[in-house]
Amino acid sequence: MENKKILVVDDEPDFTFLCKMILEDEGFAVDEYTNPFYLFLILSQIFMICSFLT
Repeated sequence: MENKKILVVDDEPDFTFLCKMILEDEGFAVDEYTNPFYLFLILSQIFMICSFLT
């Protein structure tokens, strides 16, 4: 089965890193960014999007 891809975007690097570690342990492929600009650049390449807003 192909890994599902998740994008984590938040302005807190520690939070995105923690999310990435947890999700990768569950078998997801994760891209993490702390700059919301990247969200718009790669939106079309992502299968599943998790957005954490604070």
